[in-house]
Amino acid sequence: MVAIHSGESITPSGSPPYPAALTSDSPNWHSRLAPDDSIPLIQPAIHLGRFSGNDVVIQDAGVSRLHAAIYWTPAAYVIQDLGSANGTYVDEARIEGPRALRPGQRIRIGGTVFVFQMLQVTEGQPPAGEPPTQELRSAPGPLGSHRRAGQGTVTQMPAAAVNNVAQQLQHKGFERWLHAQLPKYYWRVFLLGLAAYGAAAWILDSTGNTNTVPLVALLASAVVPVSFVVFCWEQGAFVDIPPLVLGLAFCSGSTIGLFLAAYLEGHLVSGDGVGAAIVIALCEETAKVAAVCWFLRDRRLRGEFDGLLLGAAAGMGFAALETAGYGFTFFLNSFINAAGNGTSLDVALQAGVSGMIHVLNVRLELAAFGHGVWTAIVCAAIWRERGAALFRLTPGVLLAFGIAVGLHAAWDSLGDSLLPHLVLGAAGLLVLRFFILDALEQAKRGTSAPPAPLPEALKAYFRFLWGRSSRALAAAQSYLGSMNNAQAAAAVVATQRSAGAASTSPEDQFAGMVGARCRICGQLSAPEASFCSRCGTRLGTGTVVPATS
Repeated sequence: MVAIHSGESITPSGSPPYPAALTSDSPNWHSRLAPDDSIPLIQPAIHLGRFSGNDVVIQDAGVSRLHAAIYWTPAAYVIQDLGSANGTYVDEARIEGPRALRPGQRIRIGGTVFVFQMLQVTEGQPPAGEPPTQELRSAPGPLGSHRRAGQGTVTQMPAAAVNNVAQQLQHKGFERWLHAQLPKYYWRVFLLGLAAYGAAAWILDSTGNTNTVPLVALLASAVVPVSFVVFCWEQGAFVDIPPLVLGLAFCSGSTIGLFLAAYLEGHLVSGDGVGAAIVIALCEETAKVAAVCWFLRDRRLRGEFDGLLLGAAAGMGFAALETAGYGFTFFLNSFINAAGNGTSLDVALQAGVSGMIHVLNVRLELAAFGHGVWTAIVCAAIWRERGAALFRLTPGVLLAFGIAVGLHAAWDSLGDSLLPHLVLGAAGLLVLRFFILDALEQAKRGTSAPPAPLPEALKAYFRFLWGRSSRALAAAQSYLGSMNNAQAAAAVVATQRSAGAASTSPEDQFAGMVGARCRICGQLSAPEASFCSRCGTRLGTGTVVPATS
């Protein structure tokens, strides 16, 4: 029998053992997979937590960002805690590692209880009073009448509802995303701030009232950082980070980062050109990282996602005060140049205002692509590579730092053209997207899964993104195919209802189903698997888990 240890992470199999679902009468959750109060386990891995990117989002103060996951295996569905602060409970027993589920068992995450049940697919329409199958339970709160989560081993769902969930997973991705964004506040905060900045800039430009200069600079500096904070808060990204810590990271980047960057640049930078741009990039990226590294001592902040958020906050703080500084510098220089040409003070003042508004407009347009992105990339790599140590200078950290410095230096070398900056900014966002996905995937593997080497992980995850749609379609088709396996489903029900039956338990069956570990992403696979289902790497060269008697 293969030994399954509490720290192992599990790779889902290609097909489920039988159709199953989670049911709950709690109003604290919502899911894009749920046509009513039942969640068909239609994907090889279902993730539960407070982060909005989870398959099941639980709005509960006792739930972590990524709390737990349920996987397919050929013998059983398996639940695993993902290093949550308050643990995951099955029948009120806290689980320590992967645990096979039996129909009828109760899963408690925070204060929210789900019942794991077999799914019996029925024909026809849902009973009277049930929500229509075409509308997914995509928002928290009651949906008309709730069905009480049963205590038995079987729940029912119309076949049309299950098929509709499968279709929803494949189509209308942008429409579904847009529908989810409409009730959020971050874009409203951004538009409101943008309108306020535009009004203040127009008043300053038309009246020349210098009392509004600080207001214009403040609005231009704060619109994007404040919108970013609101966006992350609404996504549930700040769940596991105390708000005070994020505030301190923002202040550290805007004070310590600026102080250190100004000191280094004053002693190291001379002249113009590409060489000066590279030195400036080295100074500023080093200063921002130094402003964040003292958070490495906080043992609550252990994950790659924590480092990414801290880096983004520090970078946004640095950019905010730097933008205000650029505004003041351009105002002063434009005023002095105009006054030096013999113009009147009113004309010189107007020139100073125009110069300030121009640079603030450019900085505002590009604020989402610069310092916050670069510092998030470096800090995500630092937290990713540190392991149990306080800090480790690894090739992955150096690679991330080199990427950030390269993007920064290229950015400073492009002049004032907007389009090249947008193209370079898109490249930075693409790299940041990798680290966001990598951080989420690392959290989904659990606390003990080591990260893959960064260069190999970059290649593997880009392969994963390329084939993501086809794998999701195959998973949905596999689940729908399992609905026709009535004989296997009946056997499971009979096993559950037979008192004292001498049969192999799901735990014993599951224990024999772990094979090679992927050398890229570190996931354990079923013995018959040829490729890693997470990153697509061919198996056979990984570490085989030893068998024990």
